[in-house]
Formats: sequence, structure tokens, C-alpha cells
Amino acid sequence: MPVPSLPVSGSSQSQLIKLALLVPLIAVPLVLLWRSKQTPDPSARDLKAEPSPQDGCCGEGCCRQSSEASCGTPAPRRDGKRKPKTFTQTSSTKVSVSGPREAGPPIKIIYVTESGTARNMAQKLCAQLAAEYSSAQLLDMAHFDPDTLMATKQPVTLLFVLSTYTEGAIPSHGKWFYGLLREWFHDHRVERNEFEHISFGVFGLGDSVYGQEHFCTCAKEVDLWMSSLGAKRIVGLACGDTGLYRETKTEAEPLFEVWSQQCAHSLKTGTVVAASTDGLGPSLEDELSDSDTASDDYDLLESEDEMLDVEDLGAVAARLKKAKAESHSDTEPKDMVSKGLRERLTKERYTIVGTHSAVKLCRWTMSMVRGRGGCYKHTFFGIASHRCMETTPSLACANKCVFCWRKQSNPVGKEWKWKVDPPELIFKGVLEGHRQKIKQLKGIAGAIPERFQEAMEPRHCALSLVGEPIWYEHINELLDMLHQSHISSFLVTNGQFPEAIKKLQPVTQLYLSIDASTKESLKRIDRPLFSDFWERYMASIDYLREKKQRTVFRLTLVKDMNTNDINQYSQLVKRGMPEFIEIKGVTYCGDKNPNSTSKDKITMKKVPYYVEVLKFAEDLVKTLPEGQYALACEHEHSISVLIAHTKFLINNEWHTWIDYDRFFDLVQSGREFTSLDYAAKTPEWAVYGNERRGFDPLEERTQGKGGKKNKGSAAIYKESLEKESASIEAD
Repeated sequence: MPVPSLPVSGSSQSQLIKLALLVPLIAVPLVLLWRSKQTPDPSARDLKAEPSPQDGCCGEGCCRQSSEASCGTPAPRRDGKRKPKTFTQTSSTKVSVSGPREAGPPIKIIYVTESGTARNMAQKLCAQLAAEYSSAQLLDMAHFDPDTLMATKQPVTLLFVLSTYTEGAIPSHGKWFYGLLREWFHDHRVERNEFEHISFGVFGLGDSVYGQEHFCTCAKEVDLWMSSLGAKRIVGLACGDTGLYRETKTEAEPLFEVWSQQCAHSLKTGTVVAASTDGLGPSLEDELSDSDTASDDYDLLESEDEMLDVEDLGAVAARLKKAKAESHSDTEPKDMVSKGLRERLTKERYTIVGTHSAVKLCRWTMSMVRGRGGCYKHTFFGIASHRCMETTPSLACANKCVFCWRKQSNPVGKEWKWKVDPPELIFKGVLEGHRQKIKQLKGIAGAIPERFQEAMEPRHCALSLVGEPIWYEHINELLDMLHQSHISSFLVTNGQFPEAIKKLQPVTQLYLSIDASTKESLKRIDRPLFSDFWERYMASIDYLREKKQRTVFRLTLVKDMNTNDINQYSQLVKRGMPEFIEIKGVTYCGDKNPNSTSKDKITMKKVPYYVEVLKFAEDLVKTLPEGQYALACEHEHSISVLIAHTKFLINNEWHTWIDYDRFFDLVQSGREFTSLDYAAKTPEWAVYGNERRGFDPLEERTQGKGGKKNKGSAAIYKESLEKESASIEAD
């Protein structure tokens, strides 16, 4: 039934239209006014309690109400999608927020990190303080504006967690704040009470193996500068040693727990720590271990799940002080491999031998047992990869290379301070450990019975597993045992122990890692402990030149880090005159430090393509004296190329392979011999430019799922060169 319409006069209709137009004009301001009262003005928000996306927060404020240090939700992008997570939640400390929290003055936890350790600790502290104070905020030093300290005189608490990079330098993203604070400290125009409204505390992270003169330098200077400018210290300076392990923990971890608890206690009680005569506050260990709470109960540190009471802090600090004193005392040398390190290495399939040696099965050994191809040493030098034993007599090293696959947890040092195992124990142990690992291959699919039996009797030993093998004081005796058992030796050194190279007896092949061509880049990549690392590096090159047996420069290319100095590499080659130059792209071993923000962090972007390695090798040959070196072999599967001295090009045929039986005879003869005395002809398939690209035709090449056999990188690169040459001729 149709609804009857009401008669509307012309004047009434015009009034209704006017009313309809007025309704939005009145309603919109009312709605906006209501919304402004419901939602605070963003400019007036309490920014102190709002972590930034750089701190691992989604920016939605949930961290202020969550019981975790960070919600772990990536920040949304402008397109509405979320960024992938770029950090891991390392803190397992639960913070239960019950009841209202105190507002109080702002509390800023400021960190600067290289590997992510300082950030993880700062997150843990922030979570702890957020349970009591709503004003706690986590900040990367790169995103903290130091000018705000001068602009306002409002009370604020700054808690610093600062890591130290090589030679006491601050990580790159903290240089702005660090430099400005130093400038204020030295500027006579800045009042000495400029920071009287600031309370602060500093926790430093460093590695004592770099020397006490560089240990936690950044933390010590920030502590001094803040105090000198009038800031009030609420907790003593604490310096944690990340290189000193206590079973499964570093020394820094329990010390940070103590420092964090003391921070919370001082914030609650308003404690202020007086400065010493040198401007530095008393160390946390001294401050607490001298208190009345110190006792002989040192078992408190073993608890990982319980929070420490303030009354227990003295006992904990006393234990830390005692442990540190013992580590620096002249007591009996300890094992190089601690209990915790042994457990980690065992999980990574290392077999630990004695107190400082290890053996591990190479993936190419497993591959060749199955008939699926050998490593680049098989292609370049003729080893049987399934009969190669990868080991080291020293897990320790004097470098902390950025591309080390040991994830920086291996022992480091400048002098041998551990027990020394006899060479007989090491030789017997690594052989037994290797054979035990070979036995595990018996049941794998595709294992060839004949090769399995051969693998039980190794013929080659790669002394390059990890660490610095030449550092072991009985390395010559160990080499004798290998050669007497007809096991060849491929020894790699990092060039920090030149005297050991000088004293080294003949080895089958001696490698020197040439990780960089300039002093600056070597320091950046290898991160050596020795202050005279460059002089040691040069001396190692000089001693290598004096060797009569086969010598190799091994270059590991890291894209955009050590690939641009061709001429400098050429100068090193001319100085050392190695017989071979191995050039290999860096191997990506996973993300060792997912929280790291360092520009030197190794990612897949740092791994060069095979064509880039070929181009680098060809350019290097061009810079060397004409006719002295040439490209000899290639192994595309390892992204490796071999440059050889042309003295191994005999009758226009390469002789890069090794006559191993001849080598053992020469060693046992006791007379002098040279590398040419045990050279063997290189097969055609291994020669650079062959269509096999370094893959043995006797092996069966397998493709990954969905893999396709196509033209190799070498062939593509050569075609591009031919096209470029043709284009030049046409022009």
C-alpha cells in the first residue's frame, strides 16, 4: 500500500532545505570536539613511554602495557603491510604489571651496539623498569638527540648500556652523541653544572683480550664526562667482559643483573654515588663487595630464573670480583675449551680432542663418498675429498674476523695462556674422531662402499678448520706424524705469527689468508687483537716468500668490503711471490648476530656472484708482471678460481696437481726440494675455461629441487667479453 505524501507548502519546503544545510555545519564541530576529548593530542603524548619502531616495537603502545620487554610485532609500513622481523626476542624475563605504576621523571635507557648484545641487555632493563615506572623508554643512541639535555632543565635519568668496538672505538651509529658529549666536556664555555638535573648510570661491554687500555673505553669516558658536567651518578660504573666465559655464561651477564638491580634500588631510594678523585665513580664490584651484604654464599649467580634481591647484591658482586681476580692470577693454565663452549661445539658436530683441538666432517667429504663431486682442492690440487680430514690443533685465534663461521664464540688471545696437549694425543684423537664420523655415513643414501672404506683411511689433512693452527707450539711434530702416516698437509695461517711461519718445516701446501690489501681494510675485516697487526702481516708475507714448497695466497672476497683494491693486492703478490692465488667468494653461514646494525654485518648481499669473482681474478692478473701469472683452474660450485705462477705451465700444460707419494719420499729423504719436484699434470676438465667448470666427469652432478642444467657463469662471462670485444672492433 503506497504511503500517502503530506502536502508541503512552498515556504515550508524552503525552510526544510535550510535546516538540512545547517545540520552538518553544527554536527561536524560537535563530533570533532568529542573526538578531541576522547583521543589526546599526538603532540602532547608522553613520548618517553613510547618505543620507536627501531627498538623493535610496532609503535602502537602495547609495550607500555605488555609484560614483555618488546611485543615483537614489526612496525606497519605506509602501505599497510608489516615489515619482517629484524631482531629476536632474547629476554625471557617476565615483568608482571600489577596496579598503577609511578610516572616520575623520564627514564631513558640508551644503548649502542655492534653485535646486538648491548641492545638485548638494554631491552631487559627497560622491561624490568617498565614494571614500576611508566616513563621508562628504550632508545638507540643513534636516535637520541643530545641537544635536548641542554634545552630543558627538567629532571631526567639516563641509563647507558654501551658496547666497545675495535681498539676502544664506539660503534659507528653512536659517534654523533659520543663526539658531542666529548666536545662539551672539553669546552670551557660549558658550565660544570650543566647536567645537574640529570641522574645517570653506565654499563660497559668490552673484550679484555684487546688489552686493558681499550677495555670498555667508551663506557669509562661517558661516565667521566657526564659526572664532570654535573650529572648525579646513581649506580657505579660496571664493565662486563664479553670475552671471559664462566662455564656457559660470559662474565658480563651476571654483572649486568647486579647492575640492573642496583639501578632499580637507587631509583626507588634516591641513592647518589659520589665521584672519586679521578672523576670516575667507584666500580660496582668494589662498591658492593665492600658493603655489609657481602658474604661467602656464591651460589646466587647460578640461578637464571629468579630475580636477585637487593640484599644479595653484595654476595654476587663479591663472587664476580673473586672470579675476575682468579682469571688474571698466575695459577695453573686452564683448558682452552670451557664446558659451555664444548657443549656448543659438540652440538655443531665438532669432535673436541684434548683441551684445544677439534675435528669435523666437511660436506665435500660426504658428497664424494656418495659420488656427487669433490671440493675445489680436488679440482685444483688433486686431493681425494672423501679421504680428507678437516682439523685444527688450536681453536683459538688472534683475530675476530667478520666472516668467521665460528660466530665469534671461539677463544681469542695474543699469547697462549692455556694447557698444551702433546702432539701424540692430538694426532691419535683427530684420527679416531674423524673415523667415528665417517662410520655415521655408512647408512646414508647413495654411499659408495669402496669410497666408504677408503674414507676410513685419510690421505689428506686440512689444518684449516678454525682458529690458528700454526700457533700450536708443537706444530712441526704434528706435521711429522702426518707425513710419516702418508697424510698430506694443507696448513692455513692468518699472518699474525710470522716467527712461527719462519720456523715451520716443509708442508705439502702452505696458505696465507690475505683478507685485505690495506691496513685499514684488514683492521675492519679481521679485527686483529695485536696493535702491530700490519707489521706482523707484512713479516708473514716476507717469510712465506722464502719457502721452497708450495705457497698460496688465499683471498676471501666480501662484496663492497675488500673487492675494490686490485692494485694494492697486486703489490702484496709482488712482495710475497706466492706460487698460487686462490680467490673465493665469502660463504654465507647464516645470521650470526640478528640484532646487529653494523655495516660490516655479513649478509647474502656481501656474497659475490661467480662472474664477479672471475672478473676480479682476471683484473688482478692484468696488474701483475706480464707472463708471470695466469688463470689455471676454476671450481664454479665453490665460487673459486685459481691463479698459478706460469712456471707450472710446462709444455703448455698446467701442472697444479700434486704427486703425493713423491712428496712423502722427498720429505723422508731429508734433502732440500722445491714445489716443482712433486708437481703433477692437471686434467683437462679442471683447467680454466673447460666446459665442465671444475666438476669431475667421474662424479655424478645432482640438481636441487627444480634445478636446471644451464650454461655456466664462466661461459656467460666469456661470451659477454667476446661481445664487448666485437663491439669495440666494430666501433
